[in-house]
Amino acid sequence: MAPTSLPPLPDIILPEHTFDVRFHPAEQLLASATISGDVIFHTYDQESRVVEKAGHFHTHRQSCRVVRWQPTQGDWMMSGSADGTVSQNDRSGKQLWLSSKMNAGVSTMEVINDTGLVAAGSDEGQILAFDPRIHGKKSTVVKFPDEDLQEDYITQLLVENDGKSLLSTSGDATLGCYDLRYNKQKLKAMSDNQENELLSMCLVKDSKKLLTGDQNGVVGIWNYDYWGDVRDRITHMQNVTSLDNMIALDDSTVVCGGGDGYVRVFCVFPNAVRGVLGGHTDASTGKPLAAEIESMHADLDEGLVATVGQDYHVKFWRVQDALKMAAGETKDSDIESKDEEELKKMTRAKRQKLKRKAAQVGKQKNTASVNAKKANTKAFFRDIDDL
Repeated sequence: MAPTSLPPLPDIILPEHTFDVRFHPAEQLLASATISGDVIFHTYDQESRVVEKAGHFHTHRQSCRVVRWQPTQGDWMMSGSADGTVSQNDRSGKQLWLSSKMNAGVSTMEVINDTGLVAAGSDEGQILAFDPRIHGKKSTVVKFPDEDLQEDYITQLLVENDGKSLLSTSGDATLGCYDLRYNKQKLKAMSDNQENELLSMCLVKDSKKLLTGDQNGVVGIWNYDYWGDVRDRITHMQNVTSLDNMIALDDSTVVCGGGDGYVRVFCVFPNAVRGVLGGHTDASTGKPLAAEIESMHADLDEGLVATVGQDYHVKFWRVQDALKMAAGETKDSDIESKDEEELKKMTRAKRQKLKRKAAQVGKQKNTASVNAKKANTKAFFRDIDDL
């Protein structure tokens, strides 16, 4: 069976659909991006197993899809919205900068460095880089020509080579590599069509190999700087419907979040699926929920992985448990059931339809409450700087 000890922290139950979670780089603090445009903060302590809400602020009129901390100190954060804007806010919620609008909603984002340079991808395949030190339309410092862009939504961005290169995966089933250097900003390479949407990626083997996850649960293995096609694949991922998230825990061990709500562990070189760490399941019955894992993030210093699903729960997992599973010290839980087979049959299109329906409800709810939330922002965060 999978590890049977208590989870490192109790679940966080959020009030609404949440698209992203991110650990603070220097504090025991977790940020969550919600469908109503809020960013919600929780503090946590593993020793006492206590999680407490620390506050929230309202940052976008439409849903907040992505949140990222300043990489080193975490003095500010960037958030991306369905309205196509990127906002920089300090810890009190004060807006420091707001980007011009992209051609569609922000689908993903990565902060390039501590100065605030940020790259964002849109629902229509646009990729822009902004410099918040420059206000107005001039803050767009990188804009690739239309012919260099991918044709569907950008699912993930990965900044590489000291901020000189940007990798992007897309719903058009391609992997792109862009040059971010001044006066050399261009598309360096675009992969062949991989036939299935590429949803996630991470680097392993001292950044010499790139892994991608697709909508059918297949892991693609790429040689770094050879972006034409995959070199190998892992295809036996235990009935996973899609690989929406993946994080490398060390040079060869990866945790991934699936469209069925389960967290799996696999290794590369040798390539092997090690098992199921756990999942977003019904607490009373143990049965799986139709709860696609929306986001996954790791704090390797704290030894924690956080996942948020469509069940409104943030769950925590021990990195050590995943590494033990990778080493063969524990076995995965038996998740073969009729319930999982039903989840497997649920197409990505159907899951996306459910997400759009949730977004519609959230937008209506947000319209009714946005003014009240703005009025109360300062009151919620009067003492947040003392966290």
